[in-house]
Amino acid sequence: MKTIKQTIICYGDSNTYGFNPETLGRYKKKQRWTGILSDLLGNNFNVIEEGCNNRTGFYNNKEGYILSGALYIKECLKTNPTADIFIFALGTNDLQKFYNFNEQIIKNGLENYLKTIKDKNPNTKIIIISPIQLKKDIINGSFRFLFSENSIINSSKIRRIYKDFAAENNIELFVLDNIVSPSKTDGLHYSEKAHEIIAKNLSELILNNHTF
Repeated sequence: MKTIKQTIICYGDSNTYGFNPETLGRYKKKQRWTGILSDLLGNNFNVIEEGCNNRTGFYNNKEGYILSGALYIKECLKTNPTADIFIFALGTNDLQKFYNFNEQIIKNGLENYLKTIKDKNPNTKIIIISPIQLKKDIINGSFRFLFSENSIINSSKIRRIYKDFAAENNIELFVLDNIVSPSKTDGLHYSEKAHEIIAKNLSELILNNHTF
């Protein structure tokens, strides 16, 4: 009997896309965590990369529809309506100083994502990747024009919101800060080695958790 593959959607921003902080280009597929994850999980899984540079999770991005995660998700799910696992990795770009950070907007946004995903397929398992804790490196690096001291403060707040939301809804929370740190170059993106670590830990979570 032919094995039916499980579909995994990796829906995120530049760290899902595979932005390289050293070259300002994109890591090759075998270097970014989504591609490594696909290799580690093997032939029984189909990993779909849905990362985009500068994608926001909760605020409409003035640079376009595809960069506004809350809008583009419907298009994403229209293409992949029967996803078995949905990895949500957005929120850091909403900390940019151009957006008026509001905790209720984040909470409501997470609830809307959950509803949208479950309305399309009630059996989809969800993994939420918590936004990274921003540090001083972010306002000293190459993306300092996007972030401020308030961004650092609000990154602590958004992490708490994610943690509470995951617990309240019995959703798996994956905390990057527990295993990796962003590159010192920009305080935002990950090294090739960090991508390997992220993929390894995610693969273990998926393969060892009986609910997936």
